[in-house]
Amino acid sequence: MAKGTVLVVGAGFLQSFLIRRVRDLGFTVVAVDRDPEAVGFGWAHKSEVVDIKDEQACLAVAIRERIDAILSVSTDFAVRTVAFVAESLGLPGLSTDAARICTNKALMRRVLADQHVGSVAFATATSSAEAIEEASGIGFPCVLKPVDSVGSRGVSKAASTSQVADAFETASKASASGQVIIEEFIEGPEVSVEAITVDGETTIAAVTDKLTSGPPHFVEVGHTQPSVFSNEVIIRETVKRCVTALGIDCSATHTELKLTERGAAVIEVGARLGGDRITSDLVPLSTGIDLMEAVLLLSLGRNPDLIPKWAKGSAIRYAVVPPGKVKAVEGIEAARSVKGVMEVLVGVSVGDIVPSLRSSADRVAHVVTQGSDAAEAATAAEEAISKMKIEVTA
Repeated sequence: MAKGTVLVVGAGFLQSFLIRRVRDLGFTVVAVDRDPEAVGFGWAHKSEVVDIKDEQACLAVAIRERIDAILSVSTDFAVRTVAFVAESLGLPGLSTDAARICTNKALMRRVLADQHVGSVAFATATSSAEAIEEASGIGFPCVLKPVDSVGSRGVSKAASTSQVADAFETASKASASGQVIIEEFIEGPEVSVEAITVDGETTIAAVTDKLTSGPPHFVEVGHTQPSVFSNEVIIRETVKRCVTALGIDCSATHTELKLTERGAAVIEVGARLGGDRITSDLVPLSTGIDLMEAVLLLSLGRNPDLIPKWAKGSAIRYAVVPPGKVKAVEGIEAARSVKGVMEVLVGVSVGDIVPSLRSSADRVAHVVTQGSDAAEAATAAEEAISKMKIEVTA
């Protein structure tokens, strides 16, 4: 007999790991996604083709299925819907006010600035002329982002006034509202932090070192745990202050920070767990903490177990492939043979088109590794990814 019914909002690749885990824990899983071919549907007990941003439609599914909990992972697009349904049904979860703030980069920046938490200079714009004026006031280089998108979509660095118009166009096209946020460019190592907040008390589960493709789009191409900065008090203090300032009292969070001479600068705060296999693979491999089970328990009003079971290392590296038509895919078995490799995944075949690397959705292959420590895991990941050869013709 099932322990209860859980609605998972989103059934894409990253949410499929949550669907499987909730099912394995003995719950009936109802999944919603607007894509009728969503991979997670294959693991759910029931599935509904519904736009996950349609709050009323998702609420109707929740009422009809008499759910005991609602949750999602790894996508900001589900955050408002999860909060709305939970609040409407009196279930544990993030407040709708906090969800609204955490899914709009401009609102988030204003709240954090008002509370003097990890602040950076910023402004918003709805036209290229306004963006040029605001960017000139902030100074160069600066970064332009859509206020309401995810996965590095529409993010560009502008090194001078002449680059702002193109950066604004890229960002505004990726924004549902057309609004763009301009931020000062922050130099320094970048980390992300997975945390769980229960009744206002925040526990840090993992700190991850991040690698990006660099300017202009800063797409994430690797992660390593534990971070070399894991024990930095400023990281933990900044995350906890962010959570409090944003009104988060019952939620997982994924906070991105850069470490600078003036302290920890907040890049973004997501009111959900991280993607890029951080939640499903890296945290369990490095700490033994089951974050999927943790967010399930949180959504049921129970206290999750966030005590590390071991101290190891884990890493993921993505193949950086130039754009073009795939003419050969080689080295997969060689990559799998590297000690410590837990997974090798290639998402393209001969004849497929590889797009320019402008967002997380453009990555085509990765490896996941585990080691006795972070350095060993990272070395294994770098070796394995180097053995994979995806050749393209322009």
